[in-house]
Amino acid sequence: MTRVPWTRQEIESLIPKIDRQLAEMEAGETEPVNPLPPMTPAECLELFSRLMDAAAKGPLSGRECFLHGQLLCIYRQACLAEAFGKKGRFYVVSEQQIQNLLDEGKENADETE
Repeated sequence: MTRVPWTRQEIESLIPKIDRQLAEMEAGETEPVNPLPPMTPAECLELFSRLMDAAAKGPLSGRECFLHGQLLCIYRQACLAEAFGKKGRFYVVSEQQIQNLLDEGKENADETE
């Protein structure tokens, strides 16, 4: 596998795409979307536990299910950060995730031309 560093231009080109995707997702929401901050794995597990206690009492609402998905993403990032030796709270995005976004952006650009 060849590792080619990202150019500033490639990274900058991702920002509008991510902003558009977020705006589209938020436009379809009927309830407010509150992002979660970066957390440690232990903090995520504590929130998972509390959310599952609520689920044991009855079905989760749509907003609680969305929170569960957010927690899964934050937990994954927290575990990756810890695996990379970072202690504390971090957002972590893999090279593959960035490459996927770049590839999608190129496909969309080709379709509009």
